[in-house]
Amino acid sequence: MPGYRSEKTRTVKTATALLGCVALVACATLLRQPIEQTRTRLSLQQSAPGIGGLKLPPDIAFAQASLGTFRALATTVLWSRASRLQREGNYFESMRLADWITRLQPRFSKVWEFYAANMTYNISVATRTPRERWLWVNSGITLLRNRGIPLNPGKANLYAELSRFFFDKIGGTNDETHLYYKLRLAEEWHDLLGPPPAGSARQKADWFRPVADAYSRYILPADGREALEELQEDSEETKRLLRELRQLDIEPGRKLLTRLAAYEAEEKFSAVEKKTPASDDAFGQWVYKNRGTAPWEKLIALLRAQVLENDYRMDPAWMLRLMEKSGRDPATGKVTALSIDWRHPAAHALYWAELGLHRSRTMTKIDEFSIAQTRHYYRNALGELGMNGTIDYDRFSGYYRRSAQTDCIEAYRLALLDFTRPAQPEAGSLPAAHEHPGHEHEASPEAREHPEEGHGLFLGWAVRAFYFRGQHSLAEAYYQRLLKLVKEEPGEMPVPLTPGTTLEDFIMASLVSADSLGDASQTRPVIEQLALKAIDEGYASGHNPPADLYLATGKKIHAACLAAGENKAGASSLPAFEELVDGVFIRYLLNPDGNSPPPWMRAKAWKSSPQARQARVYDRVRAPLRTELEKLGLDASAAFPPPAGS
Repeated sequence: MPGYRSEKTRTVKTATALLGCVALVACATLLRQPIEQTRTRLSLQQSAPGIGGLKLPPDIAFAQASLGTFRALATTVLWSRASRLQREGNYFESMRLADWITRLQPRFSKVWEFYAANMTYNISVATRTPRERWLWVNSGITLLRNRGIPLNPGKANLYAELSRFFFDKIGGTNDETHLYYKLRLAEEWHDLLGPPPAGSARQKADWFRPVADAYSRYILPADGREALEELQEDSEETKRLLRELRQLDIEPGRKLLTRLAAYEAEEKFSAVEKKTPASDDAFGQWVYKNRGTAPWEKLIALLRAQVLENDYRMDPAWMLRLMEKSGRDPATGKVTALSIDWRHPAAHALYWAELGLHRSRTMTKIDEFSIAQTRHYYRNALGELGMNGTIDYDRFSGYYRRSAQTDCIEAYRLALLDFTRPAQPEAGSLPAAHEHPGHEHEASPEAREHPEEGHGLFLGWAVRAFYFRGQHSLAEAYYQRLLKLVKEEPGEMPVPLTPGTTLEDFIMASLVSADSLGDASQTRPVIEQLALKAIDEGYASGHNPPADLYLATGKKIHAACLAAGENKAGASSLPAFEELVDGVFIRYLLNPDGNSPPPWMRAKAWKSSPQARQARVYDRVRAPLRTELEKLGLDASAAFPPPAGS
């Protein structure tokens, strides 16, 4: 009897379980339609219109299959808890839940945005060291760039957020560790691509073109063959290069590019070293022997293209298109090249905003707010490139300097008036990765009549930038735009001017006010800053016109200060102009505060400076420079030769 009752109990339990399963299935059937409606409303479908065909990673696919229809319900519960933990400041626990949600609902773009921002803005500032902060900031960027966007390629909010990370977190100054972020980004991309040429925007585009060509020729076809294998078939010399690399125990990839960047950084010191650039190092000899040959250039270009695609999910062909077609000639208004240095955070903000605006056209439901945000970061990235788009970076010392890039100014002016991509992009199919839209950045007539507040400040800055680059016709054209604007909006004039004020008068007034001219304590810092720019951006960079212009303007301000202060006690303390410049030059060469450029850059400034200035300061800098350079194993006489006749 006990056995009978036990068997009966098991039967009852089994029947109950079966009835429960039937009930659950019935409930699931009833709930299917509202759940699917919710998924549609939240854009959680497997694919968005025009973007289908994306294969999910195995872990995400497994998570989705495990819960089936109930993924949306689980997502709702987890999302609610993650949001609450975020509000409570429990960022690590919130991040863990966000990771679960991305695995359950990878098309839920808001959670990717939430997840990445948590890393970039919240967790990063809770760490102790700049290195730890950078790891979290970079992790947030990588999450969006390498995972979130590939799974949601039409979601404008992800591109806007990624652009924000580059523009605000790295490119801005709100985070106390922002300079460390800038240096790490510059180092990373300096090692990958090397420094761009110092010439025009067109020269920069031509410099990058081999990378885009290698991508289109060897990577994009994706016929199942390795790109390096195809490259070797094109040239026996390429086979030899790769064979020699294996003998050096160096893999052709990112490590090779990093090592090459280090070697080229060492080469800059060849003018101040006692040894040849190739030295006795086997790798250096290999580089010295092969660099510049056609097989070498093809190999390095392909390796760079591979890293861009594999590590950064970036399209070199799109990068080239952005460099070639996003600018405007200030004189003619025609589409032209845009000067982009990929070591600059604004370059990446621009790239992802541009790509996001293009891909969001594929969506049938337009996220107008996110598109507006993306346009905002596109515009601001252009402005930042115009104001600070030229980068001088030294890999050894960590020296980092940004200055104006006039090639970007006209593109920003038009964007400031009205960036004319449609607010609601037309729906359509997403082109292949190597296909690109045309760029017609032109301001509407309405926008031209009603520019944004602050347009006058921008025009005033642009006038100075063109002027000190020796582009006086453009400086005059922008100055006339400023005068026209002031007639319509008097409050837009950046400095008070009287009728008939010339371009030169405006330049002077924008640097020092009339009330300050007779006071040496206020005028001297302006003159010394102009002298420093003449040395740093002129002599050290090889651009003598800017050096001459900075010095000529400083000399005018010096004379005006003396004239205005004839009857003021303060003007008598202003030293002679050449004495002021010589003092700035000495401080630049001797590096008293550790912030001056590396020796090779100071050596260039010395050799480019006038002989008369060298003669006046040589005795004061000779001994300290010799002591500093000898400690580094460098040749002071080669770096800083005595002036002629001394």
